[in-house]
Amino acid sequence: MVENSREFVDEFVEEHIGLVFPSVKMLMKKYGFFRDSFLQDDLVSCGTDGLWRAAITYDESKGSTKRGYALGGIHRRVSWKIFDYVKKVVRRPKTLSLDYISSEEDSFEGSWLESEEPSPLENTERKELIEKLALSIESLNPKKNIVIRGIVSGRKIENIVEDLNLLNVRPIGRSSFYHYRTGALRDLQRMMAS
Repeated sequence: MVENSREFVDEFVEEHIGLVFPSVKMLMKKYGFFRDSFLQDDLVSCGTDGLWRAAITYDESKGSTKRGYALGGIHRRVSWKIFDYVKKVVRRPKTLSLDYISSEEDSFEGSWLESEEPSPLENTERKELIEKLALSIESLNPKKNIVIRGIVSGRKIENIVEDLNLLNVRPIGRSSFYHYRTGALRDLQRMMAS
């Protein structure tokens, strides 16, 4: 792997930093998160990190343009962050409850403590969300289904690609994985919104 000089990295980032915000806006709109400003700030940070990584590993001898390589680095980091966000939404969030502790003088002190059990309403909402997500995943085509299940279970990309190759007549690579992942996320977002 090529590691570029500090001067080259600084120049590369300065030249392409303007790509980060439009890329984040486009990906948020693509995946249906265009109203979440808190997530947007986080994604801009991830996009900038992706740009730095692209600047460090850029190899001109491979034949890609600087702009294309920068966009690839930005999109890769932002897409993974969006997918991590989706995984966290599906998991049970911890709820907070306000417990009042009485002292001997009959005064009350408020303290925030993590509640072990979600409320019945949260349980019902979570169950409905999980059922809808499970039905949505099942309705995906087999390749997209393999990709989503592999990512959610924490498998490595290489292992998921091997599973995809079992379904294909000719071998596929990582780019096909990214293609199926993008399509699956778009399909899931559309199904969950309806």
